Amino acid sequence: MVDLDGTLLRGNSMKRLMRWLPKALWNERHAAEALLAIGWISIRGVRLVSHRRMKWHLGAIARRTLAPSDWNRFAKEELLPIVNTEVAAHIEALKEKGAAVCVASAAMSEYVEPLCNILGYAHALSTAHTNRFDDYAELRGNHKLLAINELLAAGNYTLIRFLTDHSDDLPTATAYPEETILVNPSGKSAALFAKAGISHKL
Repeated sequence: MVDLDGTLLRGNSMKRLMRWLPKALWNERHAAEALLAIGWISIRGVRLVSHRRMKWHLGAIARRTLAPSDWNRFAKEELLPIVNTEVAAHIEALKEKGAAVCVASAAMSEYVEPLCNILGYAHALSTAHTNRFDDYAELRGNHKLLAINELLAAGNYTLIRFLTDHSDDLPTATAYPEETILVNPSGKSAALFAKAGISHKL
């Protein structure tokens, strides 16, 4: 089990999407949608809306205009180059021993799933888009832990490794402390993990 942003990736996938999406929409001749995306990104930049609300609106815009091939291209061209090679090597070693790999992330399903397909990972747990903003629940915290436990039960899996960088994942880390390995956590996150008795680093 591996987190995406800051763990599997050396960087933030949403920031990459915020740069890529308006250009992709413009190039596909969706000028109005490109301007709408820029608008949501801009008002988020001055903290007039939450990250969650901006993310939902960008997802809604993208779902109206982009094809699966566009998301494959985003994953291949924008995310694959920033994969953390040390983390990827650690995962590949586990795969060679028969492990099924899953990315569990609050990032958008639209690009988490194609990235997992490119990397040959078995599962992707991520934030699915909803028709209504009020129903939009990011896969983080206790919500992520619940999804992980449901996947483990459904597949009759045992969690042998949980890689993360962020204290948002404390619920999962505290549920699986022996299996948790920290990947370049910030000082604040490292301190919070340490309070929970979790300090093993990759």
